[in-house]
Amino acid sequence: MYYVSRATSKKHRCNSVCDSGYLTSPNYGENRVYTSNTLCSWTIEAPKNKLIELNFLNFDVEYSFRCRLDGLYIFDGKTRKDRLLQMLCGQNIPDRLVSTSNALHLVFITNALRNAKGFLLKYSIHEVQDSENCASDEFRCRNHLCISKKQICDFKDDCGDGTDEEKCKSQKMGDFECGKPAFEFEESKKVINQKKIAKPGIWPWMVSVRYIPEEPYGHRCGGVLIHPQWILTAAHCFRRGFNISEWSLLFGKYREISNDETQVRRYINRIIIHPDYLPLKDDKKFANRKDNDIALIELNAPLVFNDYIRAICLPHTYYIERTGITAYVTGWGYAEGKLQFEEDERLKEASVTLLNRLYCQKLYKRKLVVIPKLMLCAGHLEGGADACKGDSGGPLVVKFEGVWYVIGIVSSGEDCGLPNQPGIYTKVTSYRSWIRKYVHFGGTTQTFF
Repeated sequence: MYYVSRATSKKHRCNSVCDSGYLTSPNYGENRVYTSNTLCSWTIEAPKNKLIELNFLNFDVEYSFRCRLDGLYIFDGKTRKDRLLQMLCGQNIPDRLVSTSNALHLVFITNALRNAKGFLLKYSIHEVQDSENCASDEFRCRNHLCISKKQICDFKDDCGDGTDEEKCKSQKMGDFECGKPAFEFEESKKVINQKKIAKPGIWPWMVSVRYIPEEPYGHRCGGVLIHPQWILTAAHCFRRGFNISEWSLLFGKYREISNDETQVRRYINRIIIHPDYLPLKDDKKFANRKDNDIALIELNAPLVFNDYIRAICLPHTYYIERTGITAYVTGWGYAEGKLQFEEDERLKEASVTLLNRLYCQKLYKRKLVVIPKLMLCAGHLEGGADACKGDSGGPLVVKFEGVWYVIGIVSSGEDCGLPNQPGIYTKVTSYRSWIRKYVHFGGTTQTFF
């Protein structure tokens, strides 16, 4: 095996050709940092019918949202036109990575703001059958784990991602309780930029909707679990189109980037965007309207509820969202319009007040934003805690007689946390009949108010 490094930066060159072994960022070493304004690329190629494995031994690259400042980009092939496997930055050691072809293309980009130590990785060759195939009596999970075929459709998540329980028609969902976390709610006192750091397990219905090619920084939107096999989210998370094979969902998650012992992954069986979601009509007259910004996602396999993964209840259609009540919004989005860096990657919560929709419409009149009857408005007129970019699709929830209900889905708003610019939410009660068209709650202990 060999790799070829091609320098595309005029300021700093890092050309080399060598045998298998180790790969480092430019100027890597003790008490040294990588150079500024560098653009380097390496192609690692193995013989045909073999795969390439990367194991990171050290990693320290300036963190930014979606690695837009400095970053290492890994493509599954010989060029950057091939599928993006991962985009990496920050200080967390990336997980082991195995190619699906006999080549990997790596691109390392830096700017002039802040330089860090860089990375050291080891690459090696594997036979295809060693990494990709299982024994004849085994089933290969999507996460590459091999399990016994006897474990398929045994009503247990033996793969850890549900792929062994897909399309098991005989499986019955059974009763499930909603809106009751295992841990008693206590509003957090830890604050970062107006948002409070949530306690683990307090919001067990919170979902991270993730774009696989950009992992571990793949969080794109929030979602809310309403059924063992269904979540609600915002339609605008997918307005530019989507390939469901490139998306996954994480449940029981607390930290946005780092892995949690409690997290469980599921893949997407289908995404149902509301048919009247206006931006899909591609008509400029609807550009500032937020109608029907809601979508349902069906999981590839049902979840097994535990202390960290539970569903929330839906409100009844006749529930009236009363102005002045306190609600809570949760997510991994920006805090006060600022980037969410690794040191505060924990789930955030914010208490907001439901505001009169018509009054909110007046606040947004100059911005030409239309807030229809199908939406809610919540926040603080003086500014402060609010949903922000990255929170889209997440839940707006209230507690009534000891049970939690989702009344809104984070849709949009202007600059985060500013005075007279409250958040705009899709009103869940407006879509309960549409939800029940696809999600069958029969036989459950779900309650409504």
